[in-house]
Amino acid sequence: MPDLGRLSACYADPTIFDCTMQQSISPLNTPTLRQSSSSIHMLYQEQGIDVFSPFAMDRSDVGFAARLMQHWATLDRREPTVRIVCRNRSEQPQYGLHSWDCPNLLWELMRCRREKLSAQQLLSRNISERIVDKDNHARDAMKYVLMSLPEPSPIGAEDRGRQIVKELLDAGDMTSAMLRYQQHFGPFSEPTRPIRVGRYRRR
Repeated sequence: MPDLGRLSACYADPTIFDCTMQQSISPLNTPTLRQSSSSIHMLYQEQGIDVFSPFAMDRSDVGFAARLMQHWATLDRREPTVRIVCRNRSEQPQYGLHSWDCPNLLWELMRCRREKLSAQQLLSRNISERIVDKDNHARDAMKYVLMSLPEPSPIGAEDRGRQIVKELLDAGDMTSAMLRYQQHFGPFSEPTRPIRVGRYRRR
């Protein structure tokens, strides 16, 4: 990855910063250090990779799925605000480095499923909204990027009106476009008049 040093932020799962491993793989370590606990992040640092910072925002898979559906909602009235580039779609994971597209991300999202409880479990537990923690390496990377960005802005009445008028203009129906424009933007184009309260006060 020749452009690794150009990253402004590189988030990682906070669990890789915990000292849970019992040995280090660096040959430069002394026997005393070799027996001490270390973290996955420390192993990366020993190999000269020190770009990670812990992701401190919402890491919930359910929250990520809800945020993603907000970006892909109402696609009949606007363009999607999140796009996945995939030039080689496949039913199997594609191993190796993909520099300019994300075929494995699309494969993982299509296999995303909610946890299913057995009939015996449903007797004592509520229906689970948890997403199955499997085949989610690229999905986790997308989660850190998406949850770092602001929520998508909702579509207002003005935006919907502009979209309808644009579609009619593109179709060449000038009369309907003019009528639609007056319906959506007529009240907004009128000059606002002050409302007088009492003899002299304005509201």
